[in-house]
This record gives sequence, structure tokens and C-alpha cells, in this order.
Amino acid sequence: MKKAIFNIISYSLSLFILFVYSCSTEETVSNQTLDAQTWFKKYEAESPNFDLFQNLEYNWNQAKMTTSEDGTETIIVPIVERKKNVSEIWKQKLYIYKLSANNYQAVVFEIFPDKNSKISSQSIDGGNFNGYIGSWDLKNGFIKAAQFENNKVVQEGIIAVLSSASNNEQSKMVADPCYYCPDEEEPTGGSGGYPIPLREVIITSPSAPPSFPPMTFIPRGPSYGAVDPPEYTNPPRGGGGGGSSSIGNTENPCDQIKKQNANANFKAKIDDLKSRTAKLNEVGYAQKKDGSYVKLEDTKDPNKQSLAPGDYLGSMHTHVDPYPSGKYYPDGSPKMIKPIPMFSPTDVHQFLVFLKNTKTNKIPQKDIYSVMVSKDLTYELKFTGNINDIQTNFNPDDLTDEYLEAIYEYKEEVGFLKFLEENIKIKGIELYEIKSDGTSNKKTIGPNNQVDPIPC
Repeated sequence: MKKAIFNIISYSLSLFILFVYSCSTEETVSNQTLDAQTWFKKYEAESPNFDLFQNLEYNWNQAKMTTSEDGTETIIVPIVERKKNVSEIWKQKLYIYKLSANNYQAVVFEIFPDKNSKISSQSIDGGNFNGYIGSWDLKNGFIKAAQFENNKVVQEGIIAVLSSASNNEQSKMVADPCYYCPDEEEPTGGSGGYPIPLREVIITSPSAPPSFPPMTFIPRGPSYGAVDPPEYTNPPRGGGGGGSSSIGNTENPCDQIKKQNANANFKAKIDDLKSRTAKLNEVGYAQKKDGSYVKLEDTKDPNKQSLAPGDYLGSMHTHVDPYPSGKYYPDGSPKMIKPIPMFSPTDVHQFLVFLKNTKTNKIPQKDIYSVMVSKDLTYELKFTGNINDIQTNFNPDDLTDEYLEAIYEYKEEVGFLKFLEENIKIKGIELYEIKSDGTSNKKTIGPNNQVDPIPC
């Protein structure tokens, strides 16, 4: 009898402990979800979402907390899909990755099962998925896409929203995602197969009825086979996080610049260049992944040299002081040639080349830089955007007229930022001024086209 009573008490105590633990766990999960939801609401309010993801409806009541394959704490939030009919089986899910305390990253995954597959193969949780998965940055747009067969990637590609038959202005605006494509401007053709329609996109306009352009998977590259859906939904590598659209670039550029300025070797190179701005030709250095420097020979433009293949972090070079042209004004004073103390289109192109090679060279995006040193000013370029935006297939010499027009209309800093915005069109290129005391300011365009410095 005593043993039976003891067993009953032990069983009841176990149930009580299990109940308390369960409540505690649910409360923790609820608090973490609430923190992510609070961050996400602020994140969405900061700037408009990409055109395809305006006014999405999130089902926070069904959000679940999990851990991604790479160990990142992740909250998955179902999205109420805008489907034309109930027979459509595609899904949208919001993944919120916790990168650190109060620092998150948001990505929308779209899952397009193969309708001809058995039911168990139409879910990415079933272990035998067949279909397509695409991922999108809510602010910038397309990140990556792939085709899966038997739970493994067989084909990489892009997702393009092609123009609808109505061809109205709204559909044109959404139709070209290749601002985010690294190698091509137009989503025509592909190296690995034929375009595959995934679903129709409902686009509404105040002045026109809804149109339905197709969302299409366009093959681009070969299989890399070993990746399954759980690994594919890890936090994206090489571009944004936190409260911005930059993926994986969690260290503030200001902190990177401070580390550079505290490095004796780096500072010595900058001081050396400052002492040589009176030369008639520009000089510079390129820095490699191992920290060593390659000297850029004296030339009118060091960044027009062909660097030997290598794992470069960035470069630094001079823009020379004003010098006599050899011509004179009527009063006998010399006419001066005044080089622009600001990055040139060629400088920007070289910076983009360094960025584009980060994946091949296995260099963190945040480490890439470009420095320009003139007599009185030193500037640095950093990148906090999506690495998939980077394009280098343009001739910087073709942009000389646009560059000079912007510089002469707005002066150096605002003119350069305007040039980036209107002609380079890659979000996330940031301009910093490095002061003589080692501190720095981020330069942005404020009201009335005035420089708005943000101290680091």
C-alpha cells in the first residue's frame, strides 16, 4: 500500500514538473517570438518593401521557433498567400534569423512543389522534396533559387517576374529582377535549361484592373548536389542583416575602419601616400588576404592597372594635388589642372571587382575596401548591401561625362553619391571620410542636397 501511494506521488510530481517546464518553455518561446515580431514591425516600417512583397499578411499565431542547420536561432512565420484558387500548392514563409541580441535578419522563402510528385514529396519537411525554392530580401528583392529532386539541389537559377500581356506600367516596374542578377541584365534564356513558370503574380494598380504576370524559374548554373532544403534555408551568406537589407554583414563599417586605423602597417601606408600627393602621377597599394601589400606603380590611374590574379581585400591610392597645365592667364598666372579629390568611376569599378571575387577568394564581404588619399582629404568605400547586386560588366570610361556632370553640379561628396545612385545603381556602397585624427564620418545626402555627416 505504501509503495502504491509512493508511486502515485512520484507520478504526480513528475507530471507537475513536466507541466511547469512546459509552461516555462512556452513562455520563453513566446517572449522570443514577441521580440522578433517587435523588431520586424520596425524593420518593415523603415522603408517600403520590394514591389512583390507589399502589405503581406503574417500569421504570427502559428510562428514556430527552430534552429537552422548552421545553428542559427530561427523563427518561421507562415504567410497568408494571395492565391487565385485553392488548387495552388505553393507556400510563402518568413524566416527571421537571430544573429545576436536585438539583431535579426528577415528572408522570405517561396516553396513551389512539383504537382506531379506524391504528397510526401511536396513538403520541404518530408525529407524527399521535389520542386523549387526561391528566397527574397524584403527590401531589395531576389537572393537565390534552386530546383530540387529527391531532396537535393539539381539546378541553380533565378526567379524573374516576366511582363504580363497587359503590359501596363505596374507590371513593367515589377518585371525586371535582374538588378539583382550578377552576370546578366535581361532574364532571357539560360545556360541550364528552359524557363519554368511557377505561379501567376497578382498585381493591382489604382488605375487598372489586376494583371497576372508569371513568376518564372530560369536555370542559370549546374548542380552542386549535396544541399538539401534544411541547409538551403540557412541564413544567406555574403550580403545583409540586422535592421538593413545587407545580408551577413553584421559588423558596422565604422568598426572595421577603426580597426584599420589602429593597424600600424595600414596607417603607415596611408601616411606614405599622403606624403606623395605632390607627385604628378598617382601611386598606391593593393592589400591581399594575408595582409601583405602589392605596390601599384606610378601611373595616372593605379586602378587601371591589371592586377595579377589574387585574393585582394582592397586598395588605396592617391589623387594628386593641383599642378600647372603649362598654359597661362593674361596676367601671367599659371592655369592649374585640378584633379578631383574623390573616387573616380574606375575606382568604383575596381572596388566592385574586389567585392565580386569575395566568394571565390573566401573573403568576408565586410573586409573589402577602397581608399582614396588626397592632400587634405581621405575617403573610404565600404559595402553593406546584397553581394548578389554586384555587377562589373560595364566600362567605367563610358560614365565619365555623367560623373563630371554630377561632381560639377553638386561638388565632390554629394556629386559622387548622386553618381552612385543614378549611374552605378547598386545599393549599399557607402562613403566614409577618414579624418587626420583617425576618426571617420559616414557621408550621406541630407535635405536640399547637402552633405549629412554621420559620426562613427
